[in-house]
Amino acid sequence: MVVDSRLHGDGDQVLRRCQCAVRKERFTTCGAAELNLPRVVKSDGRRVDFDGRACCAQFDLLDRKK
Repeated sequence: MVVDSRLHGDGDQVLRRCQCAVRKERFTTCGAAELNLPRVVKSDGRRVDFDGRACCAQFDLLDRKK
């Protein structure tokens, strides 16, 4: 059972303070966060990593067409 959790280091790790339900002993685990950036499905079915610059460029293009 997790008793407490907090970010550690640069915020990319999580420290969890746990307690064993049977023996009532406490222990600490450390886990690294895995960042999965969003993917975009193109009209031809390809999946590519999200690119914020490309998204902004499209909005700029739409703005100019007004």
